[in-house]
Amino acid sequence: RHTRFKCDWSSDVCSSDLESTRCAHALLTLGLKPGDVVAMQIPNWKEFLIMHLAATRIGVVSSLITPMSRDRELAHMLNLSDARVLVIPDSFRGHDYRAMAARVRGEASSLQHVIVVGETACADEMRWDDFLAAARTNQPLDGLRPHANEVTEIVFTSGATGEPKGVMHTSNTIVAPQLALAASLQLTRDDVIHIASTIAHQTGFLNGVRLPIQLGATVVLQDVWSPEHMVAWITEHRITVSSGSATFLLDLLRAKNLADHDLSSFRIFRCGGGPIPRALLKEARDKLPHTGIHCGWGQTENAVVTLTRIGAPDEKLLNTDGCAQPGMEVRVVDERNHTLPPGTEGRLQCRGPFMFVGYIKHEALTAENFDGEWFDTGDLATLDAEGYVRITGRMKDIIIRKGENISAKEIEDLLYTHPKVLDAAVIGLPDRERGEMVCAVVELRDATDSFTLDE
Repeated sequence: RHTRFKCDWSSDVCSSDLESTRCAHALLTLGLKPGDVVAMQIPNWKEFLIMHLAATRIGVVSSLITPMSRDRELAHMLNLSDARVLVIPDSFRGHDYRAMAARVRGEASSLQHVIVVGETACADEMRWDDFLAAARTNQPLDGLRPHANEVTEIVFTSGATGEPKGVMHTSNTIVAPQLALAASLQLTRDDVIHIASTIAHQTGFLNGVRLPIQLGATVVLQDVWSPEHMVAWITEHRITVSSGSATFLLDLLRAKNLADHDLSSFRIFRCGGGPIPRALLKEARDKLPHTGIHCGWGQTENAVVTLTRIGAPDEKLLNTDGCAQPGMEVRVVDERNHTLPPGTEGRLQCRGPFMFVGYIKHEALTAENFDGEWFDTGDLATLDAEGYVRITGRMKDIIIRKGENISAKEIEDLLYTHPKVLDAAVIGLPDRERGEMVCAVVELRDATDSFTLDE
């Protein structure tokens, strides 16, 4: 399934505007008010955009939850954000989200409403269409418009601390990165943007939701990754831009139908979300000669901070993670926060208008990493004399699988709860398709026992 949207500002009224307006009225009809939170665990479907635009319009905070999250993570995220509304599909990729919502509902003390995108809903749930139909449309909206420095988004990221952290962004901190990205990659309203990364993750959200809205451009959302479908859609929709982890690029280059389609419109692939094999970039040049591959580095807390530029020399395009985007600054420091000379490995820090405003309910953790100016990224890097960054390692115990951060500590903690397990260590192993794969090394209490992956 894929959806195409044209965010056309030349038209006074469009269907998506009418739907998001009705959705805003429907949220007010449920009793939501500015500052309340709606949690969205929706795949790359149009309902995500409609709900986010509606919530933003009336000062309600959008809490993004990836479709891959399950009971334990979902309950934690709902409680951390104090979400009053949860929006889910009835099913997606074989998983029953209604059953999961029913299981965690008793653990989420603030949750009052579950809205289901699909054909069926239980007595204590609302179908999406019924939710919209119940809207009282006589309520004024203009007075509810939030200030640009108020929190408008909560998005979750894993880290060495174990539990997912809720990263808070304002309208300003999510608008600024897209203005810079458009300038760095020379994007306009004429571009057709493709995204297959989940839009409930910050990369997908910024590039698949906010960027086309800010540009007034077209976006093609792909909900289940298939490189062959992407190849066909490049031709069908004249896609010009896409982004994702190196896994997406690798799959695209190995697509069975790559040579059978006209891909001349496809001019940019922005690659990030973990280490990028330099050999992969060279292969992309051979198979996608019309496409510039631009590497970048960023985090949920700060979007795309560094990026290679159009027209940069091969040395920079192939061997670095780019230089700071307009408005952002980066530096490499030692353990005492003293700036290191060019080419010396140290801790990477950044500052600027992309920066988040804190971790929800974790003021101490926020202060530990972010002094209000410089943010300690937890990554190791070198910085050359021209300002280009090369990520060399991570200080945090994180495995990056297909662009998703996975906390080794969190999985170890879960393994320790199994009655058979005496000791466990979770490590990342190199994987050609995923970047890294997760490996659990387990010692059992009874050496004669067996232990399966299903267990």
